[in-house]
Amino acid sequence: MNLLDKKIMEDRIATYQTREMILNDLIQETFKIIVESTDPIEIKAEAKKLADYRLQLVEVQNYLKNPN
Repeated sequence: MNLLDKKIMEDRIATYQTREMILNDLIQETFKIIVESTDPIEIKAEAKKLADYRLQLVEVQNYLKNPN
């Protein structure tokens, strides 16, 4: 692997790590909204977001386990 490829891989891993942190924050905030809300429409919308965030988080974590 040449130096450029190594730098690209390091940057990609850093990007995925940042994405993982952002998704974790989004999941926490979305869960708070679901718990505190009394509006069923809002709860349903937030639950859909939560499911999407969790699926994305699984993909990110899988990539970080094996970045090649």
